[in-house]
Amino acid sequence: MTADATSEFFDFCPSLAFIAAADGTITRSSKALAARFEARLGSSPTLTSLAAPDERETVTAFLQTLAKTDGPASCVFAVPEQAGGQTKVRCEARQGASGSIHGVLELIPTSALGESAQIQLERMLLRSVMDTLDIAIWVVDPTGKFVFQDGTGVKTSGMTPGDLLGSNVFELYPADTLPPVRQAIAGAASHYKTEAHGVHWETWNIPLKNQAGETEYCAGLTLNISAAVKTERELKHQLDTIQEQQRAIQALSAPLIEVWDKVLTVPLIGVMDNDETNKLIERLLAEVSRSGARFTILDLTGVEALDTSIASHILRLLASLNLLGVEGMVTGVSPIVAQTMVGLGVDLGSVGTHRTLRDALRYCMRELYR
Repeated sequence: MTADATSEFFDFCPSLAFIAAADGTITRSSKALAARFEARLGSSPTLTSLAAPDERETVTAFLQTLAKTDGPASCVFAVPEQAGGQTKVRCEARQGASGSIHGVLELIPTSALGESAQIQLERMLLRSVMDTLDIAIWVVDPTGKFVFQDGTGVKTSGMTPGDLLGSNVFELYPADTLPPVRQAIAGAASHYKTEAHGVHWETWNIPLKNQAGETEYCAGLTLNISAAVKTERELKHQLDTIQEQQRAIQALSAPLIEVWDKVLTVPLIGVMDNDETNKLIERLLAEVSRSGARFTILDLTGVEALDTSIASHILRLLASLNLLGVEGMVTGVSPIVAQTMVGLGVDLGSVGTHRTLRDALRYCMRELYR
C-alpha cells in the first residue's frame, strides 16, 4: 500500500484502527479513533496510557502475548471518559514481522444498569435458573478441582450443593467419562447425554477463558432430561403399538384407532369403494363425537387404487371433520395414488399432509402440548 493510500485509509476508515510499536506506542491512528478518544491521546499516546490506571497491567500482558504469538490476540479494558465514567473497549490486534502492531478498538455496549447492579442482576438470574430448572452447575479449575457446585440438579443426584468443593473430578469419576472435561479444559466445548441411577442427564462442558484467551476453568451445565426421555419412550411405545395393531388388522379395511389422547388414526387398506367409504364416514364422525378427538389422521399407505368418487368422499370427510372442530390430515400418499390424484384434478392444497404416520403423530403431539 502506498503512503497516499495508507493516509487515505486512516482518514476515511470508520473503525477505531491504529498502528503501534512493539511497546504499545501508537504511531498512527484513524481519524475515527482520534475523534473518539481525543482527550486520552496526547503527544505520545500508548495503548497502556489509553487504559484506566487499574487496567494497564491487562494491556501490558496483552502486549506480551502479541510478542509471543504469530496470530491475532484480543483483550478488554476500560478507557476513562473526559466527562467521567469509563467505556469498555475490546482491542484486537496482531504483531507483524517488523514488530509493529496493527489493530482496532471496538466499543463494548454498556448495560442500562450500573456495574454493581449488573453483577447483582446476573447473580439473581443465575440463582433463579439453578432454583427453577432441574440443573446442576459446576466448575473445575485446570487441575480438575471443584470450585463451584450448585443447583437443583445436585439434589436430584443425591448430593447437597457444595459437597464436591475441593474434590478432584479426575479422582472421583471413571477415566472413560472424563474426556469431555479434559477437552473443555483444553479449550474445546462438548455436549453429550448420559444416564446414572435411573436419571437421564444432558451436559454441556464449556471452557471459561480469560481476556487473553486462556482457559481458566471448565464449567459444566448438567440438565435433568428424564421427563423428556420418558415422553419420547412413550411415543415410541405408542408408535410400536400402532404398527402391531396395523399388522393384526390387515383384514380390516379401515379400523379406527385412538393412538393418543384426542388423536384418531384411520389406516385405509386395499381398494375403497363407495359403500365402504360411506360406512367409514358414518363410523368416524360418530367416534369423533364420542371421543372428543381433536385430530384425525387418514393413513393412505395401504390404499392400492383411488378414483374420483373415493377422492371426493375423502375430501367430504375431511370437510365434515373440520365442521366438528377436528383437524383432519392425510399421510402415506404413495406415488401411484399421488399421480392418480393429480390426473383426476383432486386438490389437497387445503388439507394437511404428512409423509408418514409418525410425522403426523409428532405434529399432533406438538399441537396438544404446546
